[in-house]
Amino acid sequence: MFQSSDPRVVDSIPSYDPNLGALLTAAGAIDVESSTQEVTLKGARTTGVEIVDMRPVLDGECAPPVSGVFEEIVQAGSDDKIVLVANIEEANPTFRSYTWQDGVGAPFFAEKKISLAHGETTVVRVVVQAAESYCRWRIQVEYISDGSRQQMTISDPSGNPFEVTGPAEEHKWVYLSPVRGCQNPDEEPGQLLIPGSAYAQMLAEDLSCPR
Repeated sequence: MFQSSDPRVVDSIPSYDPNLGALLTAAGAIDVESSTQEVTLKGARTTGVEIVDMRPVLDGECAPPVSGVFEEIVQAGSDDKIVLVANIEEANPTFRSYTWQDGVGAPFFAEKKISLAHGETTVVRVVVQAAESYCRWRIQVEYISDGSRQQMTISDPSGNPFEVTGPAEEHKWVYLSPVRGCQNPDEEPGQLLIPGSAYAQMLAEDLSCPR
């Protein structure tokens, strides 16, 4: 979602690019309802590392949801990565385990830890959700190395906080996902641009495409 009233803000971004999510983020898009980040953890110490806690930490106070130009993105299916889910609007946001089969489970690090030998890597997919607010956040990691408990903070590739916003009451413009199969009347089949009011009506009536 882009904080703009001009739908042309996404014109330079190819809708079928396999790295669409990363391209949108680099262009300043804000994730709506949930923000998914993949974190690569590597054992850089000769004695190995144990990750004993990870949690999303707010960067400033949350604010009301933001609105603008919204582009639907279809999330990829399951894989073998560790998936952690947290609600950033909770008083004490905590990453919980998640599987496609069982959904959200118990706090992950209350039951488990991630052990990394020297040079070993693992990828953790973190999903941070917001339903009613716009929030900026970073990932705080606690680990044990050489017998001492230490801490580091993970930000986006530019060093800025990650962002997520709850859904606005009504977007200004919406690009529908191509997988909906909605025919663009003026162009070849693909993404269809509709006013936010039409999108709100679609959701209210549980429609796949606008009338």
